[in-house]
Amino acid sequence: MDLLSLLPSYYSENVTMAELQSILTGEFTDILNGLDSMINECYVSTASNILSRYEKMHGIKIDVSKSNDTRRGKIMAKMAGTGTCTKSMLINSLKAFPGGGAEIVEDNPNSQFTIKFNDYYRVPADTSITEIHAITEELKPAHLAFNHTFTYNWWGMTDTGTWDDGGTWDDLRNYVEV
Repeated sequence: MDLLSLLPSYYSENVTMAELQSILTGEFTDILNGLDSMINECYVSTASNILSRYEKMHGIKIDVSKSNDTRRGKIMAKMAGTGTCTKSMLINSLKAFPGGGAEIVEDNPNSQFTIKFNDYYRVPADTSITEIHAITEELKPAHLAFNHTFTYNWWGMTDTGTWDDGGTWDDLRNYVEV
């Protein structure tokens, strides 16, 4: 923002005023950028400099070797996972990770459940899977076992891998569980 442009036009010819307003414009820009940065640090989803503070607040071991996205996901999962463990609470915790969209399939007779990742556009990264496993272990009741499945499909799953193999978009869109 050019502060000189906000003043009456007769100041534009004044060299002293132009220099003063140039200095003030620089300071004002720095203040605005600092304010934006401070506001970003107030939210876990945009924080970067104070992630270790959020980790400490939620009892998470600080590991700066992990990416900021992984650390943010772990913090947000921990925040969402407070209280008694329910299906919806676990699903909300998993959503904190990129590709963590999932549903829970219960198998009560066998005291276990399956986390079925259903984000068709991406699957969680290896580091996210490790964190998802750790947060699920922490949140779930101790007597329950769990496993993961993924839903996906790819072009090579068609019979010939070509467009004219008689398949339809619906055939390709239907997923396979692994």
